[in-house]
Amino acid sequence: MSEAEILKRIKELVESRDNKQSIPVIDPTANVLSLVGAAMNRQDDLRDAENRRIDDLRNLQSQYDTEIRRLRANFQSELSAAESKRIDALATAESRRLDAVLAGMKADVALASEKAGATAATLAASVASTASATASQINELRNTLEKRLATVEQNQYQGAGAQIQRTEGRKDSQWVVGTIIVAGFALVEVLIHLLHL
Repeated sequence: MSEAEILKRIKELVESRDNKQSIPVIDPTANVLSLVGAAMNRQDDLRDAENRRIDDLRNLQSQYDTEIRRLRANFQSELSAAESKRIDALATAESRRLDAVLAGMKADVALASEKAGATAATLAASVASTASATASQINELRNTLEKRLATVEQNQYQGAGAQIQRTEGRKDSQWVVGTIIVAGFALVEVLIHLLHL
């Protein structure tokens, strides 16, 4: 029974009471059972709709999960490729940097070698010049010593006996030889010192 029918019935009851007519009484049980049945059907329909909705949501969730996994795998693959490219670029840049450093070191070694060669040539020229000058000084010293010795020997022969002259000559010869040896050692030491520069 609809609401309009119920209101109509109530209105008739009120009017009949006023009219004092007899109105048949209707048992509401059928109406209540009808309403309860409709409510239960409604709840069943709502439950079925809810179950369909849950199933739809579960299916959508499954689809979304699958799509998310696919997208995540794609992005992970792209990220791995980008990371690989970045590492390759870093390795190439580092290789180029090391090559540049190595080339710089080779250039430095070549320059140092040229400088060392120039220094060695200058030192060799200096040593040769010093050796020549030292040899010249030794020759002058020897000549001077020989002249003095000759003069001393002459004086000794003239002023003293043959024995004294021989003894003195030997001493002078030993002194000259000692002086020449000392001068030779000094020359060698100077040359060694110049070579170590």
